[in-house]
Amino acid sequence: GARQTPVVEPVRSYVICCVQRTGSWLLAHTLADTGYAGRPSDYFDEAERKNHTREWGLPTDALTPYVLAMWDRATTPNGVLGSKMMWNDFDRLRSSFQPPAGTDAGLEFMRTTFPNAQFVWLRRADKVRQGISWWRAAVTNQWGLRPDQESKQPAPDVEHITQLVRFAEQCEDGWRQWFASTGIQACEVVYEDLARDRLAVANMVLEFLRLPQLDAGNLPPVRYRKQADSLTERYVDLIRSAMSSAG
Repeated sequence: GARQTPVVEPVRSYVICCVQRTGSWLLAHTLADTGYAGRPSDYFDEAERKNHTREWGLPTDALTPYVLAMWDRATTPNGVLGSKMMWNDFDRLRSSFQPPAGTDAGLEFMRTTFPNAQFVWLRRADKVRQGISWWRAAVTNQWGLRPDQESKQPAPDVEHITQLVRFAEQCEDGWRQWFASTGIQACEVVYEDLARDRLAVANMVLEFLRLPQLDAGNLPPVRYRKQADSLTERYVDLIRSAMSSAG
């Protein structure tokens, strides 16, 4: 049932603002595994929120008790709270907020949910690979592969993949426009850099958050392996040509 211990009051927060298949688990796990950078997860993904609501013994669809319970679990003992936020979840949540006139609904939601928030904007340069990855995860339900797991090899659905490439572009534009309109200075991270040099990117984010740096010896191991393989490479050309002929 619900914990009886007092809630850990977060002193400050950060939100990894991202889109599906941008390496957000890779970054979130790396930060969480330091033990001092909060415990970021997709707390506001609908399925995850339903599961947590049940697991934590909370009333259904009540935001405030959920946020307080999330604080308790997402905050490390030094008072740092970490979370992830997908654009489509954020877009849905902010539309339910009724902020005072002249204030941004999304900003109002972030302020009430994440005390003293800073923002890490994680995006992926290669949208075609992002769309393929999203489609594979969606059709196989393999969102993260453990080291011993084989990835499933579905036959390509060009139309579905193309839709997800476009949707990934729209979601990234959503974050770009929201940061521009609110004047928020986010720490920008590109997935391709994260995949190439996780230590350097983790340290860039930790420095932005004013938290201690990691050295190579205490970089936490990766929990999931990359999904991309020769199948991905074959589909990349297929999708690129389909999208260029579509205009």
